[in-house]
Amino acid sequence: MARLRTFSAFLLGFLLATIAGMLLRASPAMAQQAWSDLSIARPSTEPPRPVRRSQFTNPDDAEPAAPIPVGVGEYRPPPDIDRASSARRIQQFERGQQDGETEPPVGVDLAVDGHMEVGDPPLSDDGREPVVADPRLPADSAAFLKPPAGYDALAFQIELDPATDARVRRLTTLEPFTAVGRRSGNWVLFPTVEMGIGSTTNVYRSTTAKPDLIFDVRPTLLAVSDWQQHALLFKATGFGSAYGTYASENEKSYAFEMRGRLDITKRSNIEILAIHSLDQEPRSSLFAPTDARTPTPYSTDKIAVAYNQRFNHVSVQLRGAVTDLTYQPVATYDGGLLSNGERNVSVREVALRTAWNFHPTLAIFAESAFNNQVYTSIPGDGIARDSIGDRLKAGLSFGNLAQIWRGEFAVGYGHQHARDGRLGDAQGLLVDANIGWKPTALTSLLFNAHTDFLTSTVAGQGNATQRLVGVELRHALQRRLIAIAGLSYQVTAYQGISLVERTTTTELGFEYSVSQSTTLLGRYSHIVLDSSTPNADTTTDAVRLGVRYRP
Repeated sequence: MARLRTFSAFLLGFLLATIAGMLLRASPAMAQQAWSDLSIARPSTEPPRPVRRSQFTNPDDAEPAAPIPVGVGEYRPPPDIDRASSARRIQQFERGQQDGETEPPVGVDLAVDGHMEVGDPPLSDDGREPVVADPRLPADSAAFLKPPAGYDALAFQIELDPATDARVRRLTTLEPFTAVGRRSGNWVLFPTVEMGIGSTTNVYRSTTAKPDLIFDVRPTLLAVSDWQQHALLFKATGFGSAYGTYASENEKSYAFEMRGRLDITKRSNIEILAIHSLDQEPRSSLFAPTDARTPTPYSTDKIAVAYNQRFNHVSVQLRGAVTDLTYQPVATYDGGLLSNGERNVSVREVALRTAWNFHPTLAIFAESAFNNQVYTSIPGDGIARDSIGDRLKAGLSFGNLAQIWRGEFAVGYGHQHARDGRLGDAQGLLVDANIGWKPTALTSLLFNAHTDFLTSTVAGQGNATQRLVGVELRHALQRRLIAIAGLSYQVTAYQGISLVERTTTTELGFEYSVSQSTTLLGRYSHIVLDSSTPNADTTTDAVRLGVRYRP
């Protein structure tokens, strides 16, 4: 019955979106065109066509027209006509027609019934008909230049879930130099290496603060296809850190990612995502075991598929994903071994998203999603953590290629139902936002909000509702110097128990581009954890200086 109500609400949201689109009468021409966000931009091999623009923008600025060629070696000058006076006479003639006058004023050539000029209009030098003005958008015109102006292979990354679209952050980055990459055949490679040194006042994120120094390095290789149809993206990332005193916190992690798009028609495609990664759970994680001697390593394997279809104004996306999280055993302080087997979980998700597109950069949408979480074993308290959930939301989406606003905002309602009745269900209002705003070339604002339902395998804990909101401001003090300020707030409330944890993070930083390939980085963070559990509050300050090299 609950799923029936959810599906009925989804149909009602889609009906309201359709009615709104009909009332606003979005342009069919915009809906018919092949949108650029469905394909990777490819440089054109054709040279730009010469454009003939109007010689006069105001009748009062009239000048004698150039001679019109009438034959080889023979020219005939045009009649000497005062164009401003002619424009006024035309207006007088139109007013006179309303009073019964039918003869045109002297000196004005008007087409009347029964009179037709014989001969072909003059052609431009290349044989094409002259064009008064360029009807293309500036971005479309630039695509035909050689090399294409502003070509950016990273601008068309494949993003299955619009709510987490990385192109929103790229709008607000304010990089003075665009990554050009290295071309190899039909591929563009983007190698990057970043390293830094910093310090923290609280290594273990505990009530007993212990400071230490940290050195880290992060190499990344991104390969993007440059094909006329279809697309592939490969990404490999590594990360390593070394602590000066507490070597138990040293980290080694990696991630391999593949994204692909198969273009079926101009209006439909299939997208796929595959990820395999090995990470270490940070000490700041709310579910991290407190008695573990080292951070817990865990692996993520995910496969996601999305089918996108467009019908004039309406676009539909059906996507699904399978995610497996596997936590490795870790040693405890008392010499034991923590298996972490009860934390291993497999998540199945499916979502249907329907949008009404007013034009390529604005749409309203409704989305319904379902998930099933299955844990491999039962925790020590004997209560299984398996659950099923549903999400229903509607919102507004901004085009991912816009240069001022980009992203989406949505509200809705969600429910995560525990299969074991001894656990409380998590449910409530959903607020999701991923919005980038760039009011000027020097200033940008990134706003994020997210609501999710989490499950804890710690004895005595169960489902929890987590809400996160954050904002990041960037401003270019100089062309190469970017100042950064950020603030985020996260609250996690557990069901069935009086446990609430709040985390506030304040950040200040800068980025200075020494050259096209080298950037200096600096960041200061102040993190405060406020827990309803007595004597569990923590405070952490961290500073990091680094350099990023992007050949």
